[in-house]
Amino acid sequence: MATIERPVTTPSEMRHPETIAPRRNAWVAWLMVILLAVGLAAGFLIGRATVPEAKAPAPPRDLAGTTVSQLLTDYAAVVNSGVKPDIAGLYATDATMSSNVAWMSDEPWLVTGDQAIASAIGSWWDYQGFRLDNAGTAIQKGDLVMQSFDSAFGPALMVFQFDNGKIVNQWILQAVR
Repeated sequence: MATIERPVTTPSEMRHPETIAPRRNAWVAWLMVILLAVGLAAGFLIGRATVPEAKAPAPPRDLAGTTVSQLLTDYAAVVNSGVKPDIAGLYATDATMSSNVAWMSDEPWLVTGDQAIASAIGSWWDYQGFRLDNAGTAIQKGDLVMQSFDSAFGPALMVFQFDNGKIVNQWILQAVR
Protein backbone atom coordinates (compact mmCIF):
# COMPACT_ATOMS: atom_id res chain seq x y z
CA MET A 1 0.00 0.00 0.00
CA ALA A 2 1.29 3.49 -0.85
CA THR A 3 1.48 6.33 1.61
CA ILE A 4 0.53 9.80 0.51
CA GLU A 5 2.06 12.67 2.37
CA ARG A 6 0.38 15.94 2.55
CA PRO A 7 2.40 19.19 2.59
CA VAL A 8 2.43 20.89 5.92
CA THR A 9 0.78 24.29 5.77
CA THR A 10 -0.24 26.64 8.46
CA PRO A 11 -3.74 28.02 8.67
CA SER A 12 -2.51 31.53 7.72
CA GLU A 13 -0.90 30.15 4.54
CA MET A 14 -4.16 28.56 3.60
CA ARG A 15 -5.98 31.86 3.88
CA HIS A 16 -3.32 33.82 1.91
CA PRO A 17 -1.51 31.43 -0.50
CA GLU A 18 0.22 34.38 -2.37
CA THR A 19 2.44 35.01 0.68
CA ILE A 20 3.92 31.50 0.76
CA ALA A 21 6.52 31.95 -2.04
CA PRO A 22 7.89 35.37 -0.99
CA ARG A 23 8.52 34.26 2.59
CA ARG A 24 10.12 30.97 1.62
CA ASN A 25 12.38 32.57 -1.08
CA ALA A 26 13.31 35.87 0.65
CA TRP A 27 16.71 34.45 1.65
CA VAL A 28 17.57 33.98 -2.03
CA ALA A 29 17.26 37.74 -2.66
CA TRP A 30 19.45 38.54 0.36
CA LEU A 31 21.98 35.96 -0.75
CA MET A 32 22.17 37.60 -4.18
CA VAL A 33 22.73 41.05 -2.64
CA ILE A 34 25.50 39.71 -0.39
CA LEU A 35 27.19 37.83 -3.26
CA LEU A 36 26.99 40.94 -5.43
CA ALA A 37 28.63 43.09 -2.71
CA VAL A 38 31.34 40.48 -2.09
CA GLY A 39 31.97 40.14 -5.84
CA LEU A 40 32.29 43.89 -6.34
CA ALA A 41 34.63 44.25 -3.38
CA ALA A 42 36.79 41.32 -4.56
CA GLY A 43 36.90 42.72 -8.10
CA PHE A 44 37.94 46.12 -6.81
CA LEU A 45 40.69 44.66 -4.64
CA ILE A 46 41.99 42.38 -7.38
CA GLY A 47 41.93 45.24 -9.90
CA ARG A 48 43.62 47.57 -7.43
CA ALA A 49 46.36 45.04 -6.71
CA THR A 50 47.22 44.54 -10.37
CA VAL A 51 47.39 48.23 -11.37
CA PRO A 52 50.92 49.58 -10.86
CA GLU A 53 51.23 52.66 -8.72
CA ALA A 54 51.60 55.87 -10.70
CA LYS A 55 55.12 57.21 -10.41
CA ALA A 56 55.91 60.89 -10.13
CA PRO A 57 57.20 62.23 -13.42
CA ALA A 58 60.95 62.53 -13.63
CA PRO A 59 62.22 66.11 -13.63
CA PRO A 60 63.10 67.43 -17.07
CA ARG A 61 66.62 66.36 -17.97
CA ASP A 62 67.39 69.45 -20.00
CA LEU A 63 67.22 72.07 -17.27
CA ALA A 64 70.55 73.70 -16.59
CA GLY A 65 72.35 72.67 -13.41
CA THR A 66 73.15 74.99 -10.53
CA THR A 67 76.66 75.81 -11.79
CA VAL A 68 75.44 76.94 -15.22
CA SER A 69 72.44 78.75 -13.70
CA GLN A 70 74.84 80.65 -11.44
CA LEU A 71 77.03 81.56 -14.44
CA LEU A 72 73.95 82.98 -16.19
CA THR A 73 72.87 84.89 -13.08
CA ASP A 74 76.38 86.35 -12.82
CA TYR A 75 76.29 87.15 -16.56
CA ALA A 76 73.07 89.18 -16.22
CA ALA A 77 74.38 91.02 -13.14
CA VAL A 78 77.69 91.92 -14.80
CA VAL A 79 76.06 93.00 -18.08
CA ASN A 80 73.54 95.09 -16.12
CA SER A 81 76.42 96.81 -14.30
CA GLY A 82 77.91 98.02 -17.61
CA VAL A 83 81.50 97.70 -16.33
CA LYS A 84 83.51 96.70 -19.42
CA PRO A 85 86.44 94.94 -17.65
CA ASP A 86 83.95 92.81 -15.70
CA ILE A 87 82.06 91.98 -18.90
CA ALA A 88 85.32 90.96 -20.60
CA GLY A 89 86.04 88.66 -17.65
CA LEU A 90 82.98 86.57 -18.54
CA TYR A 91 84.35 85.60 -21.96
CA ALA A 92 87.27 83.49 -23.13
CA THR A 93 89.94 85.55 -24.91
CA ASP A 94 88.97 84.11 -28.32
CA ALA A 95 85.19 84.10 -27.68
CA THR A 96 82.67 85.00 -30.37
CA MET A 97 79.30 86.71 -30.08
CA SER A 98 76.88 87.05 -32.97
CA SER A 99 73.35 88.29 -33.50
CA ASN A 100 70.63 88.04 -36.07
CA VAL A 101 69.83 91.75 -35.78
CA ALA A 102 71.73 94.38 -37.71
CA TRP A 103 73.30 96.82 -35.28
CA MET A 104 74.59 100.06 -36.80
CA SER A 105 74.96 98.32 -40.16
CA ASP A 106 72.82 96.51 -42.67
CA GLU A 107 74.08 93.05 -41.76
CA PRO A 108 73.88 90.83 -38.70
CA TRP A 109 77.17 91.03 -36.87
CA LEU A 110 79.88 88.90 -35.34
CA VAL A 111 82.26 90.14 -32.65
CA THR A 112 85.40 88.17 -31.75
CA GLY A 113 87.50 88.50 -28.60
CA ASP A 114 86.62 89.26 -25.00
CA GLN A 115 87.66 92.94 -25.18
CA ALA A 116 85.69 93.55 -28.39
CA ILE A 117 82.62 91.85 -26.91
CA ALA A 118 82.91 93.90 -23.72
CA SER A 119 83.19 97.05 -25.83
CA ALA A 120 80.09 96.12 -27.87
CA ILE A 121 77.98 95.32 -24.80
CA GLY A 122 79.32 98.44 -23.07
CA SER A 123 78.25 100.56 -26.05
CA TRP A 124 74.71 99.19 -25.75
CA TRP A 125 74.78 100.04 -22.08
CA ASP A 126 76.04 103.56 -22.84
CA TYR A 127 73.48 103.98 -25.63
CA GLN A 128 70.28 102.93 -23.85
CA GLY A 129 71.21 101.84 -20.35
CA PHE A 130 71.09 98.29 -21.70
CA ARG A 131 69.74 95.78 -19.18
CA LEU A 132 68.82 92.12 -19.16
CA ASP A 133 65.62 91.48 -17.20
CA ASN A 134 63.10 88.69 -16.69
CA ALA A 135 65.48 85.83 -17.30
CA GLY A 136 63.66 82.68 -18.38
CA THR A 137 64.42 79.11 -17.41
CA ALA A 138 67.86 78.05 -18.57
CA ILE A 139 67.82 74.93 -20.72
CA GLN A 140 70.97 72.95 -21.34
CA LYS A 141 71.66 70.40 -24.04
CA GLY A 142 75.22 69.14 -23.98
CA ASP A 143 77.57 72.13 -23.84
CA LEU A 144 74.94 74.57 -25.15
CA VAL A 145 72.71 76.55 -22.82
CA MET A 146 69.85 78.80 -23.84
CA GLN A 147 67.94 81.35 -21.85
CA SER A 148 65.48 84.08 -22.73
CA PHE A 149 65.78 87.66 -21.50
CA ASP A 150 63.97 90.94 -21.94
CA SER A 151 66.28 93.75 -22.99
CA ALA A 152 66.07 97.38 -23.99
CA PHE A 153 65.79 96.14 -27.59
CA GLY A 154 62.95 93.68 -26.84
CA PRO A 155 62.81 89.98 -26.00
CA ALA A 156 65.83 87.92 -26.90
CA LEU A 157 66.92 84.31 -26.77
CA MET A 158 70.58 83.84 -25.98
CA VAL A 159 72.48 80.63 -26.60
CA PHE A 160 75.76 80.21 -24.76
CA GLN A 161 78.60 77.74 -25.03
CA PHE A 162 80.69 77.55 -21.87
CA ASP A 163 84.16 76.12 -21.36
CA ASN A 164 85.81 76.16 -17.93
CA GLY A 165 83.35 78.76 -16.65
CA LYS A 166 83.92 81.16 -19.56
CA ILE A 167 81.68 81.94 -22.50
CA VAL A 168 83.36 80.75 -25.70
CA ASN A 169 80.44 81.35 -28.08
CA GLN A 170 77.25 83.35 -27.74
CA TRP A 171 74.41 83.74 -30.19
CA ILE A 172 71.75 86.40 -29.64
CA LEU A 173 68.45 85.86 -31.38
CA GLN A 174 66.62 89.14 -30.98
CA ALA A 175 62.91 89.52 -31.69
CA VAL A 176 62.60 92.32 -34.19
CA ARG A 177 60.02 94.97 -33.38
